[in-house]
Amino acid sequence: MQSNVITIIGRMNVGKSTLFNKLTKTNDALVNKFEGLTRDRKYGNIIVKGEKYYFIDTAGIKSSTKKIEKKILQQTIVAIQEASLILFVVNSKEGLIAEDQEIANMIRIYQKKTILLVNKYNQINSNIAKIEFYVLGFKNIHALSVLKKEDVHILLNQYIIPSLKKETNQDIKKININSIKKIKNVISNKNTIKIAVIGKPNVGKSTLINGLINQNRLITHNQPGTTRETIKIPMENFNNSLTFFDTAGIHKPKNNLDKIIQNDTLNYVKETDIVLLVINAYENITHQDLTLCNTIIKMGRSIIIIINKYDLLNKQEKNQLKKNTHYILRFIKFYKIHFISAIHKFGIKKIFKSIQDTYQSNTKKFNTSELTIILKKAIKKNDTPFINGSRIKLQYAHSGGYSPLIIVIHGKKTKYLTLSYIKYLKNYYQNELKLIGSCIKLHFKDTKNPYIK
Repeated sequence: MQSNVITIIGRMNVGKSTLFNKLTKTNDALVNKFEGLTRDRKYGNIIVKGEKYYFIDTAGIKSSTKKIEKKILQQTIVAIQEASLILFVVNSKEGLIAEDQEIANMIRIYQKKTILLVNKYNQINSNIAKIEFYVLGFKNIHALSVLKKEDVHILLNQYIIPSLKKETNQDIKKININSIKKIKNVISNKNTIKIAVIGKPNVGKSTLINGLINQNRLITHNQPGTTRETIKIPMENFNNSLTFFDTAGIHKPKNNLDKIIQNDTLNYVKETDIVLLVINAYENITHQDLTLCNTIIKMGRSIIIIINKYDLLNKQEKNQLKKNTHYILRFIKFYKIHFISAIHKFGIKKIFKSIQDTYQSNTKKFNTSELTIILKKAIKKNDTPFINGSRIKLQYAHSGGYSPLIIVIHGKKTKYLTLSYIKYLKNYYQNELKLIGSCIKLHFKDTKNPYIK
């Protein structure tokens, strides 16, 4: 069995994430001039001539005694252990520095096949660019610019693939087969339920996911802003395939970096089926939480409310919080809510049932007859408004899409419907269909008179 797992490592800002995106032909890794955007492991894959190649993007390695930096380094070490080939990226413009030597020494400990990539050499002769890096002791050295498509193509086809094909049986035995299976599961599955976990900084999003998947997969720290880009975490729960999206904390942007990170988060939310909105119980529901909630609903995503750090409250505070929460969130229909402690794993198992119920509700199919009967009942209870002395006619309804449910209503003069009546119809459908944590979108279409040409 051959495992094509390639881990990209190096110090900060040498072009690892750019290379990852070029190799996987995605924009999954957040790329910017700011240092330290990547912190957790990020996975991607490509297929070349029917064979899959798996890539792991890692955080920039730097010497530090800080606890958070040690946790980041541990993520990179796991990625090195999973690899059958390492791409060690250095920066030609800055030249050889002490951190490069430290990384080289670390690689040797794990005895992994390595290609040393000298990036950003631009107009410099490739042989000259490589000279000072020979001291690192790697035989396989290649100079390139990761921004150039043709350079990455050469790297893949003339260096990466041939290196993996030369693996001996002894090399393969060194690879942890269980790790390879986990990596394969990371690659997105069309049948998976995609769940984004969002909220303000430091509300416990990563801790919650670690608890749900029952492993310390994500970096957690009491420092706000620990997660800086979205990480996809797959798991199997009974017969369900789930993928959790761990996202950066949403807050009022202070600079361009904050805006980039938050745009990345919201773009991933659009891809998901369900959003777990995590709220800090100790802070109660803030205006920012409500803004996030409204944003999720406008995107048409199903929502589950998670009140974390519930264990920090006394009995009276807990009762008051529950009362306040149900009152403040009364504008959401049939939503699921969980009061939990992510760090102590209190109450988190029930979240899986809510995910399953919400997903089934969100993807349930409705035929034209069902939707039209509900429309007629709504009109009978509260008739349509008048326009120019005659009532607006609503004739029948059918589904126009799912996740979220789109109901297309046909009639005459529908463009004159008032906002209040449209809201009434939406709420009526919501109550009749009892869609859990989901919103409904109504589209109106005027029926054309066949006798008018």
